[in-house]
Amino acid sequence: VVCRYQMKKKLKDKAKNLEQKGVEGVRNVFGNAKGKPPPRPQGQPPMMYANPNYALAGQKPNLPSPKPHPKQTANPTPSPNHPPNPAQGAAAPPAPAVSTAHYDGEALPVHIVRLLNTLDVLKKNGSISDATYRKKQEMYIQQGHQFQQMANKAEAGQLEAFVLHGEMERGVRFTYNVQTKEWEGQQSEITFQVDSQPLAEGNMRVAFKMLDYSRKPGTRAMVAKVRKKEFDTGDNSYYEDVKMQEMCQFLADAFNSCSPPKKVSFNESYILKRTQAAPNVRSTGNGALLTRNLFTVEKYLEGKYVKQNNNHNFVCSAYRNTPQCFSHFTLEYTKGKLLVVDIQGVGDCYTDPQIHSHDGQGFGDGNLGSAGLTAFMKAHQCNSLCTYLNLQPGCGGVAEGETMVPTQNQLNSPQQPSFSGRKLCRNLKPIQNTPTATDLSLLGVSMSGFNSLVCMFNKHDKNMDGVLTTDELLDLVAEAGFFYTKDNIDSLCHQLDKDASHTIDFMEFICWWTGTE
Repeated sequence: VVCRYQMKKKLKDKAKNLEQKGVEGVRNVFGNAKGKPPPRPQGQPPMMYANPNYALAGQKPNLPSPKPHPKQTANPTPSPNHPPNPAQGAAAPPAPAVSTAHYDGEALPVHIVRLLNTLDVLKKNGSISDATYRKKQEMYIQQGHQFQQMANKAEAGQLEAFVLHGEMERGVRFTYNVQTKEWEGQQSEITFQVDSQPLAEGNMRVAFKMLDYSRKPGTRAMVAKVRKKEFDTGDNSYYEDVKMQEMCQFLADAFNSCSPPKKVSFNESYILKRTQAAPNVRSTGNGALLTRNLFTVEKYLEGKYVKQNNNHNFVCSAYRNTPQCFSHFTLEYTKGKLLVVDIQGVGDCYTDPQIHSHDGQGFGDGNLGSAGLTAFMKAHQCNSLCTYLNLQPGCGGVAEGETMVPTQNQLNSPQQPSFSGRKLCRNLKPIQNTPTATDLSLLGVSMSGFNSLVCMFNKHDKNMDGVLTTDELLDLVAEAGFFYTKDNIDSLCHQLDKDASHTIDFMEFICWWTGTE
């Protein structure tokens, strides 16, 4: 209502201005001085008969019917409480047809034709120049085409990136929080739908189109991934995949803090667990079954999908600086402990990465350990972005790529943030055989070395409260063969005491001992 009022007011003001200039025929278009419209020919809608080329697509515009009350809606929007009707598939209820009219023989939405007709009148009366007329006309026609395309998609139920026809299912979503190192589950179930045919296939996983009805319309397009039989080692492998991708985002944040010309990100992923029996067995013929009650899910990326490097020594022929430099950055940032490879995705939004650790522990079957680190550095060719970030050169010269080269006014390279393995490692207690392979890799110790440190810590923890006092820490380092004075120990405890508890817990001790922080 407000928009119509404002448009009418603008048209009245325009009419008055033209009338003052002595332009004839203005009243026939915009009405008289009081703003009342002139009588229109029978069968013609208001404001539509100024252009002789105009003709209605039908005698009566097909106006949208009034919206029903939410409580009276026959087919409510899919939600956990109102799942979609399986017979309808993923398609939304058909939208009302859009009223169209013809302008110079082309069918366009009615509101666009009104704008074009007004534009023709202004051009005929000399109120606008030819250049402005052509520019505005082209813009309005383009908007009309876009509006018509969206209306056609809505009518066909294709507002999402794709439409699926299959069974509706229910499940619970789990996400990994890097800050708390905990898995967070959703309290209520969600409704989803997975396609029966694979979208793409990699060396270890098969991807399927999926719609997540807990998300807003237009953002429901997702990709569900299942492991092939030979790489499916149980539910833990799926949790490790999501955890690894979230850890890569942590390293991407560190890279972005150095202010590179282009920032990178990793597609957010989560675990989806079916809460009802799996549908009928649907084999893809490539070793992956959709009878799996657990799979990883991430947002569907639209655009050209490119694999920049892999977990051995492949580098994309269309060389780009940013993805290759990011891999190099992760190796140096983590002090040689971790390397993120298998960089692939759309633009600089990546997915399905792989982490190599220096000792080959953790991070799934794709972790090639020191062999993977060596293979990458042999294949890597340092570029101008590596130089800008002061990364140690690998081998080869400087290569120019698609990514923007730092400008001359960037005189000083940014200072790299310090890596803290404790931010990625779980909060470990002085109990033997408790760390995961990922924890050991981040700490840089073996399981036997970890157990030895646990024994040493517990031996000097006199009251067994899980922390060391200043005197207890002094005895521990003395037994290990290090000489510290009382003042040195006080200074060391102040440095290690991250939580200001005036004691040293096991995580503070082991991170200091292994040089993780």
